[in-house]
This record gives sequence, structure tokens and C-alpha cells, in this order.
Amino acid sequence: RKKSKLTKMATSKKKYSTFINGELIDLCVPNENAIHEDGWTEWFNDISNLDATSHGVFPNYISSQLARLANLAKDNSQIVLLICDKKYNTAVGVISLQNIDLMQRSCEVALNIGRINKKLLDPLAPLEAMSLITEHAFTQLGLLRVHAGQVYPILKNWNKALELIGYKTEGFNYSSFVKGDKVNDVALIACHYKVFKKLNEMRGSLWGSKNIIKKLISKQPKKRFR
Repeated sequence: RKKSKLTKMATSKKKYSTFINGELIDLCVPNENAIHEDGWTEWFNDISNLDATSHGVFPNYISSQLARLANLAKDNSQIVLLICDKKYNTAVGVISLQNIDLMQRSCEVALNIGRINKKLLDPLAPLEAMSLITEHAFTQLGLLRVHAGQVYPILKNWNKALELIGYKTEGFNYSSFVKGDKVNDVALIACHYKVFKKLNEMRGSLWGSKNIIKKLISKQPKKRFR
């Protein structure tokens, strides 16, 4: 029997070098395979999947994505990693620590997964990716705070999930996200080192395991204050 295309991918040499190993996914070092084979450029042209981001306004070109890739090795203000499924070592999205400030010991975190690639992932994989890179910020960069601005209410369910790995809402910027003819609030969220330390003592890591996270989800309140 002939091997399927995906089976051949799994048995061939890995396309990406793993930087952080996970249970459901790996975070890998970007290279041109992500652009030419796995659609890194197209992730930021899928307008319907980008409602809660600043992307999808102007087209993203292969040439500009290649230039961004080339600049990453020279930029110490950010860490950009590919989210790769463990079975096929295929890049399905990207996660980053941005605006790394070693004096203030803080940074911003961002994540995007291509819509057509989500079928390759466990539904909890994005949450594990956030756990892995947040833990890296604390344990390897020595940061004290990792933060993000989440478009509300579009990402309210994602915000709720992030609470399981130590992120808390610290406030709102009202009517501060404008994209085209739509205006939304932004929830300001952050995870602090002291919270990470407590969770790490309880679970062994921010993530713990898929089983731990599933149990915590079942215990979360169905309704939120907002």
C-alpha cells in the first residue's frame, strides 16, 4: 500500500527544530518551510479568522514574510515560535513574546493559528502553547509579568480558558479596538511570576497535563460577572 502524504511527512526528516517540547504540541524554530509548505503567509490573509487582530487589513505577501523571518534572528525584543503538531511536525500557527523589556521584566504575548489547520490540533493545544511560552518567559528570560490585550467580547471564552493557566483580567480599555466599521473593548490580561510559582508548585508546570486542565474546565463557573 502506498503511504499517504501525511504519513510520508511523519516518517521523513523533521521540517522544524523543536525549541520547547509539549504534551499536545511542540514550539519550534521558524524556517522557510513554514512559508513555502505550511502557509505562514496565508494565516494572516484569512480575513474571517482575524477579527480579533490587527491583521487582515492589508495583504500579507510571501516576500514580506520572508523578510520578517530573516529579521527574527537579529531581534532580541521578541521570540517567535511555530506551533507544530507532534505527529506530523507541521506548522499550524505561531506564538510570540513581543516587546521584551529586561529592565521592566515584562513582555507581551500573542498567538495565531490558521483556521484550516485547527483540525490537526487537540482543542486544548492553543492553551498549552500559551502555557509553554509563558513559562519560558518566567524561567528562561527571568520576567515577572506577561501580558496581552484581548478584544472583548470576541475573545471572552479564550480569556476564561486562560484563567486556568494563571492569567487574570486587570482592566478594560473601552472602545479601544477599531477595525473597519467595528468598535470593541479590550480586556487587559496578565500572568505574574508569583502566580506561576504557585501553580508550578501545585502542578509541576503551568500546564500540568491535559487531564489536569480538563478537570479544571469542568469546575469553572458557567457564568461570568461580565
